[in-house]
Amino acid sequence: MRVVGGVLEIPRSTLAGTFSGPPIIGTLVGALSGAVNGVMMVATGAIETVVSAIPLAEKLAPLIPVFF
Repeated sequence: MRVVGGVLEIPRSTLAGTFSGPPIIGTLVGALSGAVNGVMMVATGAIETVVSAIPLAEKLAPLIPVFF
């Protein structure tokens, strides 16, 4: 969910900045903060995905010799 939210964060923050602040400055600040927050959310989501896959890999590790 964080990855999808991170992708949608840029347009959401841009619109929020446009409507809540001065037209040009609010749009720029919203886009900049959305980009930073979006990148952080996508990175966090990717790390969570990798960490959650570790227990699955541990359970499947004994089966690796069967496939080679």
